[in-house]
Amino acid sequence: MLKEASNFLVEVIQENLARDMKEQVLMIDRRFSELQKQITQFLQQEGVERSRQEYREGATRLRQWLERAEQIVTSRLDCTYTELKEYVQQLDVSIKELYYRIKPLVPK
Repeated sequence: MLKEASNFLVEVIQENLARDMKEQVLMIDRRFSELQKQITQFLQQEGVERSRQEYREGATRLRQWLERAEQIVTSRLDCTYTELKEYVQQLDVSIKELYYRIKPLVPK
């Protein structure tokens, strides 16, 4: 739109003013292009940083789950029905927790 307006004015004003106007429009256009490029780079970096943060958070959650699962698996059990039943329930809860944490990460 700016170029269209400047082109119209260039046609209807004096030659020396038209030359100055062309230079100003070109300078504005260059500045706008540079700004647009910087904004694009910034948005890409922001997206990369967000992905890195999500990765770190996911890795931390997985590490915590693995630590809890290791505690469950390596815990000493008395071979009684109640102890075994509780152990199986802990394993089941742990597996379900992992499934619900990983499910959103798996592409459909």
